[in-house]
Amino acid sequence: MERSSRIEQLLVENANGFDKRTATDENLDFIIYREEDPSVIQIPYGRRDLYGFFLTAKPVSILYGNRRLTSNNNSLLMINPRTAFACEIPAGDAEIFSCVVPADFFGTEDPVSRYTPFRRNGLPMLTLSEGQFSGIKAAFDRLTDESLKDFEYRNELIRNLLLELIYEILKLHPGDVVREPPHTSSEKIAGEFMKLLDLQFPISHGSQKALLRYPADYSALLFISTNHLNKALRTATGEGTSVLIAGRIIEESQVMLLDPGFTLREVARCMGFAHVQHFISFFRKHTGCTPAAFKKEHSAPIAFLR
Repeated sequence: MERSSRIEQLLVENANGFDKRTATDENLDFIIYREEDPSVIQIPYGRRDLYGFFLTAKPVSILYGNRRLTSNNNSLLMINPRTAFACEIPAGDAEIFSCVVPADFFGTEDPVSRYTPFRRNGLPMLTLSEGQFSGIKAAFDRLTDESLKDFEYRNELIRNLLLELIYEILKLHPGDVVREPPHTSSEKIAGEFMKLLDLQFPISHGSQKALLRYPADYSALLFISTNHLNKALRTATGEGTSVLIAGRIIEESQVMLLDPGFTLREVARCMGFAHVQHFISFFRKHTGCTPAAFKKEHSAPIAFLR
């Protein structure tokens, strides 16, 4: 039997959140390592309650939410607690540098979530030049070296070094990297709407249910009319209320459909549909295929990345 890559073991062991038993020392809140692994690495699709940073000269292919992304070499991959992903790294002799920390590692305010690479719909992977790769590798080397030292404030030191690495990543990241505070009334309404939408997800077990399915559900909680809400969202995001709700339901449905722990009936119920057929019709309308067809296409281990 082929041995599993350390990165595969790590993300399987921490599939439901950060497990300190997988760290070198149970008093530490991080897992940092580097290895040269010639085997194929395949990470199954799912959401994990942690932040992860991976650097390798190998090519990388990922499914991130419902987007497919590839990098041919010098790849920097960043995962966050909000977005499901699958990943494949082909065989080849090249080091892989990895750092995994729990979702609350940066504090309850989680300032990292404001940055583009770590937003739910952000860009999680960069292809680096040789110079950029060397610079990021130096930061990983420092993280690795410091993680092995017996130091009372090691967690705090690693947190600061990791934030320093993140700022270096932001310098390389294209486009807007920080979500600015809302200024207009439409932006404020859109922000409150998104908070309500986010509060319903992720769905972690079959007894959970998305209770806010319709625009009126949101407008009532925001104490504004449905028309006012729709107008504000169109101004702030370019999309109407129903489109934003449907898009999120589809995204979360896709995550659940690829999770063997959920049946189609459970997915439909968790998404707020009383009847499975209504969910199937809704899914087909917004994706062009049935849930069964989507699951068949994407369930084979990483086959959709090829």
